[in-house]
Amino acid sequence: MESTKVLIKPLNGSNCATWRVQCKMALIKDGLWKIVNGTENAPTDEGEIPKYELRRDRALATIVLSVEPTLLYLLGPDPEDPAEVWKKLASQFQKDTWSNKLTLRRKLYDLKLEDGQSVQKHLKMLTEIFDELAIIGDPLDDESKVVHVLASLPESYDMLVTALEAGSDVPKLEVVTERLLHEESKRKGKDTSSADVKAMTSKHRNPKKGIKCHHCGKIGHIKRDCWDLAKKSERNSVSHNGKSHFKSQKACSAEQTSDDEDVVGLVAESALAATLKSNWIVDSGATAHMCKSEEPFYELSRLEPPQNITVGDG
Repeated sequence: MESTKVLIKPLNGSNCATWRVQCKMALIKDGLWKIVNGTENAPTDEGEIPKYELRRDRALATIVLSVEPTLLYLLGPDPEDPAEVWKKLASQFQKDTWSNKLTLRRKLYDLKLEDGQSVQKHLKMLTEIFDELAIIGDPLDDESKVVHVLASLPESYDMLVTALEAGSDVPKLEVVTERLLHEESKRKGKDTSSADVKAMTSKHRNPKKGIKCHHCGKIGHIKRDCWDLAKKSERNSVSHNGKSHFKSQKACSAEQTSDDEDVVGLVAESALAATLKSNWIVDSGATAHMCKSEEPFYELSRLEPPQNITVGDG
């Protein structure tokens, strides 16, 4: 069976934890790790020595070729023993000293996610620091990892953090990771939607420029959309009672029939205008809010194609 080639990201001084694991696994895969860790010695049978030396050279090549050329000076001019090379690299980058622990802890505390940055890359950097701390004998428990992840988030993630804090138990790191990636996905979707709305608004800002209304004679709209005509219709409706007003609104929605599913909305601007001084009533339980007139709005964009509506009384 043909051996599968293993790709190891070269050791560059900052990826010691991941390099060590990958290089060790590559050596284990080829049956060479015991030569490197010193548990397999040279055979006494002269007939087996050439095979052993060939395997030792393969182990040496695997390690040396996975180190960045700029760091080869650490191995000396002519490395020969894979076990010695492994020890030199370990002593250089994986010293179990308080100074290394201090360096990694500072790196962990300083690592902060900025708004707009990749959550996935941020979590990857945190995980690498967790792994490096474990290698030099300063591992973090799961609760501490969760605390560090949440503490590294910007204020825009406060609502998510508050939701996670609401539970009686500390959430699992896997759960926190999943929630963060999901939140990032939602934010990207909102940004895309916002950009699309702006593009549509710019495109349809004045779609009927040059069109003349046959009712009022003004430029920019047709008779069906005439503000003056809408005001007269409103006065006629309110002069009767609330029911007649809703019937008028329902009739208007019937004129916009299409094959699309109706959008249920609340007409709040005019229904109570006869009894209340305020001309806009907001109902937080409504599916959508609508206004019969364009006049109160600072900026408008036209829906293409138009959408069906159904008012509160059906």
